[in-house]
Amino acid sequence: DIPEQIDLQDITQEGTGSETEMFFAAIQEYRPFFDAILRNDTADLNAHASQHHIMIEAVVDEINEKAADIFGDILIEEDESGYQIIAEYKTMFN
Repeated sequence: DIPEQIDLQDITQEGTGSETEMFFAAIQEYRPFFDAILRNDTADLNAHASQHHIMIEAVVDEINEKAADIFGDILIEEDESGYQIIAEYKTMFN
């Protein structure tokens, strides 16, 4: 199960949080975007971007920056069909 809301400060202070929990706490404001990318739901991704008046590329950059800080690598890449979670990381979020 993917947690809905996590307090990053509590996790890091207690040292009990997994990297995945830390990641979701760090991207909390971008969670709907990440979930849409995870589901390969381009329509939902575009709807969130439009609703929040933000460029998808900027959100992806923010998510990848947090992922690099926590996992040491980016999680999202763009290909001809849109944005995708890199295959080797997909199993972390299923």
